[in-house]
Amino acid sequence: MEKVPHLSIFYDGQCPLCVKEMDSLRKLNAEGKLAFIDIEAEGFAQAYPNIDKKEARTILHGLLGDGQYLYGLDVGYEAWRTVAEKQFVTYIFAFSRLPIVKPLANLIYRFFAKYRNYISLLLTGKSRCDNGNCRID
Repeated sequence: MEKVPHLSIFYDGQCPLCVKEMDSLRKLNAEGKLAFIDIEAEGFAQAYPNIDKKEARTILHGLLGDGQYLYGLDVGYEAWRTVAEKQFVTYIFAFSRLPIVKPLANLIYRFFAKYRNYISLLLTGKSRCDNGNCRID
């Protein structure tokens, strides 16, 4: 029987910054607690009919092993908490989940998600990956 990951992350495999974060998480995922699913991969819609690809492009989706869905920064927090509990980035995500900070953090995240291609272009020189050259393994 195949082991169910603690968290499956549905990410945009054509977004350079998204792929960079997934690659960082993958390197810390020695115990296989995370699964990485590229929403832009061929056959995605057939393999994951419960995930609306258009919606997944607007907000990061995650699926816990118990069947509960997470969205946006909650996915990032759970992923980093799972594989890198004591790393600085995990504390940043934890801070973003505090009740007084969460609404503003979610607003900022939504802005980032909407404009991630432009932000990627500014930070990496590429707005989208081409020919799969920034996909994770």
